[in-house]
Amino acid sequence: MADETPYPQLSEDDREKNRNVATFVLIVFLLLLIPLLVFSFCGVRSLQDFEKYLYALNAVARVGVDVVTRLSGVLLAALGTVGLVLDVLRRGTFEAVNLRNSLLASGATLGLAGASFVESTAIDKADQAIPDQPPGLVAAVTPTKTTIEANWVQLVQSNADCIRVPSTAFPSTKALDIGKCLPVFSIREVVSPANVVCPSVTVEFVSGGSKELRLDPRQVKEKLWKPGDVQVCAGEIASGFNPSRVNFSNRTSIPIGIDFAAEGPRQVVALGDSGCRGLNNKPKNQQDCDNTNVWPFAFVAGAARKSLQDGPLVIHLGDFVYGEKGRLENDNWNGWNDQFFKPAKILLGAGPWVMVRGNHDHCLPGVSDSLYGFYWFFGTNEKDWCNSPTEVLPTYALDIAKNTRLIVADSSTVFCYAPENARNESSYAMDLCGKDPTKPAPRPPQSAVDMLASVRDLMPTNGVQAILATHVPVFGVEWDNDAKGLVTPGSSAAMAQAWLDKPINELDTILSGDRHQFLSGKLGPDGPLQMAIGTGGVKLDYSVTQGATKVFRLPPPGSAPAPDLGPAIDKPCEYLNHGFLLATRQDLGQYEFQFVAIDGEPRISCSAPNPSWTRAKEDSGLAKAADDKSG
Repeated sequence: MADETPYPQLSEDDREKNRNVATFVLIVFLLLLIPLLVFSFCGVRSLQDFEKYLYALNAVARVGVDVVTRLSGVLLAALGTVGLVLDVLRRGTFEAVNLRNSLLASGATLGLAGASFVESTAIDKADQAIPDQPPGLVAAVTPTKTTIEANWVQLVQSNADCIRVPSTAFPSTKALDIGKCLPVFSIREVVSPANVVCPSVTVEFVSGGSKELRLDPRQVKEKLWKPGDVQVCAGEIASGFNPSRVNFSNRTSIPIGIDFAAEGPRQVVALGDSGCRGLNNKPKNQQDCDNTNVWPFAFVAGAARKSLQDGPLVIHLGDFVYGEKGRLENDNWNGWNDQFFKPAKILLGAGPWVMVRGNHDHCLPGVSDSLYGFYWFFGTNEKDWCNSPTEVLPTYALDIAKNTRLIVADSSTVFCYAPENARNESSYAMDLCGKDPTKPAPRPPQSAVDMLASVRDLMPTNGVQAILATHVPVFGVEWDNDAKGLVTPGSSAAMAQAWLDKPINELDTILSGDRHQFLSGKLGPDGPLQMAIGTGGVKLDYSVTQGATKVFRLPPPGSAPAPDLGPAIDKPCEYLNHGFLLATRQDLGQYEFQFVAIDGEPRISCSAPNPSWTRAKEDSGLAKAADDKSG
């Protein structure tokens, strides 16, 4: 039967020429195919090397699949090309559509085979770099998989004009109007093992598009410190580029789309003192870290995350890790992971954080529970690394909205302690703080004076509101079971002295931790609203009344302070429960504050059922404070 396929009518000479060209193409192709097949079979050498060195089974499977992929790709390309050439040899001509389809199929399969070949060649080179082992010894298994143990985004400051080393000696003369101290996003990961290359992240932008950002390892400057087989990686992007989200290589992402030059974060969560005391501690401080009802930080973090929508800011006010004082048994990755990163994981993914150092995170050996962990995980400047036991971190300003400046200050070393024979800590702290020659330095009141001077120097010049975030509150009291009364602990003694000497009444709000309850009040009629929120998870302080009302009996509004209790407090308020502070921005740019308990419900015992305050200062945008509605 005649061939029904329509072909161009060619002369016999033309057909012969086509057959000659096809024969030449076939010969050239076979000459190229043979070395490809040989190189493909070289993958077997990689397989043998992996077996020789007893590599993990998944590596063997990877090479096996690699060899099959390359061979199948080459053979498919070969079959397609040979079929096309044979068709030309048989008919002396071809159809254009057949040529196009064959070339496309051949190109795709050869591309697949070539990519696989290049990847396997890299494996081969890595194999060749492994030295042969003496007979009888098993080669070490080298891990190659990078595991992201934790990731987060925190706000830092890179503008030197917005950073101050605490000191009264050199006040700045530079004007710091709002908008000059916009934050920088510092994107961080903890990866394991320690010797892997830091993975990159993808940053998305509000305007659309994305950019890959390389992360670099943060250096461990104390060679004797052994944090574990992990590495901290970090990279920065300025908030002025308007990033909206960070995507990590482990398929997690964190929203960071806050316009700090405009309205700022819609919600702010603040909490502190989230670590666990443990059982190797004083009886009054003992805490079972394996019992989430006793140490509920994971529940607090979950309740906070549930309360948040897109665009929040989280402020941790210090004391991330506790332990038996001075032993530093938790100042390593395992300790930090157990006491912070694991329970905080859900909240770390909510948005950017601000990290404040607490007194259990500072550099004094024999007293601190963590000398180096805070620096490595959260430090804002790699030059700061426990260079001295009394090192105080620089104070820095973050303009978090067009009308709000957040000032972050390190009060972790602002402490005074009572002599062993003192009746109670309070009487010593307020009267003798820093004056006892038997108490060598590390904590004279001057550290508080210097710190507050740096805060004063960073205050905005154009009258907008200012918030101070620092671990130690200016006013802090606790119930002393031995003295059967209120005392000022050593943490607030130096701070109170420095404040009384030169207050910063231009501040609108002070956010602190250290006191293990929610404690709120105004620092005098003209002073800022202070809130201590050391309720993140640590064992709570004693209730002052030891009864159901759980309300501190602080000095009446406007009255003179007790001799050893620090400044007078207007509109005092206390609530004894684990939880967090939630600030929600209202329509006019003001924030409404609520203390939210562990069950996710607002709980505040000193106010009307609606747990909010109003503030007398009309030009303040942040707080509804404690003037009008408090009881």
